[in-house]
Amino acid sequence: DMSTAAQLADAIEWAQQQPQPAVVIDLTEVRFFGSPGTAVLVTAETNARDTGRLLRVVVDHQRPVINPLTVTGFAGYLTLFHRLDDALAAAPDTDGEHITTDDGDHAPDPS
Repeated sequence: DMSTAAQLADAIEWAQQQPQPAVVIDLTEVRFFGSPGTAVLVTAETNARDTGRLLRVVVDHQRPVINPLTVTGFAGYLTLFHRLDDALAAAPDTDGEHITTDDGDHAPDPS
């Protein structure tokens, strides 16, 4: 992650300079995601908010990306989606989807 965070930051920065209103980052194939990657996403989200643009991040509950985002509390700061198609099709005012880790150790939902 530390060795690729700069590449991710450069790609996001380039995308945020393009004329489209939203940038969608698909992280569903990422196998390791640590604090450098989290910092890149938080910076990108802050830049998006400062410029009135949208940033959407695609993750799922079984991938290693959502765990660091959940532990740090940034899952609530970012606009997350389960599927790329959903992120691309969502209206500008969409809050995203509630995504948490699913490590198999959760108690069953009583409802």
